[in-house]
Amino acid sequence: MNVMIITAVLNIIIYPIFIYVFNWGIAGAAYATLLSAFITSAIIFYWLIIKKDTYLNISRKDFKFDSGILKEIIFIAIPATVETIIFSVVSLVINLILSFISGPLGVAVYTAGWRIVNLTMIPHMGLGTAALTVVGAAYGARKSKN
Repeated sequence: MNVMIITAVLNIIIYPIFIYVFNWGIAGAAYATLLSAFITSAIIFYWLIIKKDTYLNISRKDFKFDSGILKEIIFIAIPATVETIIFSVVSLVINLILSFISGPLGVAVYTAGWRIVNLTMIPHMGLGTAALTVVGAAYGARKSKN
């Protein structure tokens, strides 16, 4: 949740700077997205690999390959992947339409509005992800009461 908040806030701050101050237009929006994604990826890398203060400990010695688990993951991942692809294509089409109709200003206003919507959705998505994790762990441990 913290990383999603950081990403949304960075995008809200960096978008107008790259689009209007640097006068990069739509390319500025793309660069702003890349920069905020890079910064948040660096934060995640720091938390997981360097600081190691998360609940997840990554190590090779604890890894055991199981093709059954891999098949289950793929079975679950395919619909989620298709959904992400559809959202990306729709977003691309909307941005293309906006850029042809109203130029960089339309794209900036649209993306800024969606950043605000996403910012308000972050707590809900965080709670949903946490609930999914807890339920999955309880299910895996065969503790249905939990």
